[in-house]
Amino acid sequence: MSHVEMIRVQADGVEKTVSFSTDHLNGSTTARQLALRIGELMGSLQTSESEDLCLKLDFTNVDRINTAALNELIGLNSKARSRGIRFELLDVQQTVRNVFELTRLERMFRFSSTAVPV
Repeated sequence: MSHVEMIRVQADGVEKTVSFSTDHLNGSTTARQLALRIGELMGSLQTSESEDLCLKLDFTNVDRINTAALNELIGLNSKARSRGIRFELLDVQQTVRNVFELTRLERMFRFSSTAVPV
């Protein structure tokens, strides 16, 4: 992913999955830019009662998270809720999940996984 391409969006019906780099998420300036880009994406989604829109942020390649990123995620989660968009964090690594648990933010977010249960 180049510096120009901050996010990559994969669409599957009413579900959108956003991929990004750890560096974009954890830089204080780029975390804000990343949040603005994702916020713009949310603004472009049309909500209706017949659709259950879902925006997933893919954390597969994220092995650390800082407070700037956490603050931006809190804002995005709030924006999604106000627009009726289901907001999920996808494939969060345990090291990052531990930060959510320590800060008690795991209650605020939905977590999902692409792993097939055995």
